[in-house]
Amino acid sequence: LGPLEHLLKWGATVIAVARRREASWKGLINVAHASAGSLIFPVPSELSIEASEEQLACQAGADLLMDAPEIAAWLKIAISEAGVAPTIGAYTYLDGDAHVRVNLACDAIIREVLTPA
Repeated sequence: LGPLEHLLKWGATVIAVARRREASWKGLINVAHASAGSLIFPVPSELSIEASEEQLACQAGADLLMDAPEIAAWLKIAISEAGVAPTIGAYTYLDGDAHVRVNLACDAIIREVLTPA
């Protein structure tokens, strides 16, 4: 996730989207806890606000290729609720033509997020 660790260390609020991989999310949650920053990430709406970190790590994430419209909608809400002016970075890589598709998905998400309502 690019500069996430550094940004969190410096006290930034980071809104992150990554695939649903429990081990990765456990690591990201641990990094956030050890930092001065805040990490905001997508989880299913039915997940309880009282969910444990283990439950969060199991459910966190989204697929940029499959969930692009939902991610864009969620990001708009998350940015609004965070009350910060966004700086958006897209740090993705997939092999072959999937790389082009994921970058196009990122471009579409960013365009939607930055389009005024």
